[in-house]
Amino acid sequence: MGREGRPPGAVAVIWPESIIGRYDTALYPVLKLELLSPSQSVGIAQVVGMDIPLPGDRLQNSAIAFYPDGSAATATARQPAPVSLWKPWRSDKTFIADWTSSNMLALGQGDRAAVIFCYEEYMPVLYLINELRDSPTLYLAVANTWAAREKGAAEVQRLHSFGMARLFGRPYLKAENRPRPASGALQVSPPAAAASAPPLP
Repeated sequence: MGREGRPPGAVAVIWPESIIGRYDTALYPVLKLELLSPSQSVGIAQVVGMDIPLPGDRLQNSAIAFYPDGSAATATARQPAPVSLWKPWRSDKTFIADWTSSNMLALGQGDRAAVIFCYEEYMPVLYLINELRDSPTLYLAVANTWAAREKGAAEVQRLHSFGMARLFGRPYLKAENRPRPASGALQVSPPAAAASAPPLP
């Protein structure tokens, strides 16, 4: 990664939703060694999907941006998939849903990405909230669809988020975690750059 240098025009490397899984502070030394430190010198942000543990045995579906200057920012999912992730009848062992939380991340060169998490791709109201409140410069969809039974399900999902981005005239990117990414999805390769950051809380 460090030897290859920075790809021309690249400002960030995007990883799919929940690519880390449930985050534990014990993972940070490995994350720093393998992903962040080797590419800090090339000045590119890393956006990594992970599930952040919260008090009460709950989880927050998140995308963490690690920046070259050592800082970090978090975008959170506003509506995880009902039943499988979000269990409103439970006070524990559930992902949280909060439509007022921020899903915005700065990506460099003035770009402000509205991060759309998987199930949210089907929800036009969440894009409308972003347009009215945040004025994003692009839409970034992150998904984890490896368990989809129907081959075309991930493509249908992609078309929803792509269509909303096109409706509002915004550029569109997608990082998807599945054996064979849907047509048009961003195929995630080993990162070309990274950013150092302090351990997450």
